[in-house]
This record gives sequence, structure tokens and C-alpha cells, in this order.
Amino acid sequence: MPLLWLSLALIGGILLAERLHAAALALPVFAWLLLAGAALLLAVLLRLARRANPAFWPRLSPFHLVAAAFVFGGAARYQASLPELKPGGDRLV
Repeated sequence: MPLLWLSLALIGGILLAERLHAAALALPVFAWLLLAGAALLLAVLLRLARRANPAFWPRLSPFHLVAAAFVFGGAARYQASLPELKPGGDRLV
């Protein structure tokens, strides 16, 4: 079942990046990857904190942060797939 949720998170990230790109609020690929890395780092830190104190943030599991990393990874994948348009470059006629 976790694979289903992670797949949906990835697709949700693609849709999020598409909506942000359509609204001219797109982030660069590096920013999406940085957010994904931060979410994974927080997931590891949360897991380590839970080993020391099991009652630490009982409503948030590391899986939620991994799913957030998949959302950001999907957004990075979408942003990386877009062609780079340069001013004065080739134009379609």
C-alpha cells in the first residue's frame, strides 16, 4: 500500500509543478531537489528522534516526510522535462 501513496505523491508533484508553471510561479529544478532533500533529511532526523523518545511528534511519521519528498521529486521531474527557451533562439514559424 505505501507504493500506491508514494506513486500518488509523485503524480501530485507533477500536477503541482504544472499548475505553478502555468501561473508563472515555477521554481527551478535545483529548488525542488533542495526541498526533496530537506524532506528526506527531516524524515531521518524524525526517525532518530523517535528512537530516543517514542512520544516525539506522535501525529507525524517519517513516511509523511518521504511522501513530501516524492511530491517535490515529481515537481523536479516535471520542471526538468521542460525545454529551455532562450531569448533570440530558434523560433517556430
